Amino acid sequence: MLTSLYYSQSCYAAENLSLRGTLIEPPECTINNDVPIIVDFGPAVGISKVDGNNYKQKIKFRFIACGPSPEEIKWKTYMKLTGNGVTWDNRAVKTDNDNLAILIYHDGIPFELDESTFIASAGYVVLAAVPIKKVGAKLTEGAFS
Repeated sequence: MLTSLYYSQSCYAAENLSLRGTLIEPPECTINNDVPIIVDFGPAVGISKVDGNNYKQKIKFRFIACGPSPEEIKWKTYMKLTGNGVTWDNRAVKTDNDNLAILIYHDGIPFELDESTFIASAGYVVLAAVPIKKVGAKLTEGAFS
């Protein structure tokens, strides 16, 4: 009986509790002024030199957060890389060549496809793209995208 009296009193005390808050939606953002970003590896990617380091290209673009200013709300910004992956490396984006894929790096670390990565703030973001080949595969000459 003492136990039920104790629980009855704690339920009664909970009626004096009031919770308040405001739901808000994160702001929209603009990447590269909505202009597609094209990475050109050039006309001379040597098929025997694709090793995950050679031909690395910087991708620099402007990231602008809209909505409330950072002083009003401390938003944490994340970027997610989505695309078709390859079965032989879960971080790589598929090209039209089955043995060739592209890794995208942020701060020296490859993006994981469909995983969010923290981006420090709005402004210029620098990524890197590098071609990789399937281990043991032989690349054939020709254009890729």
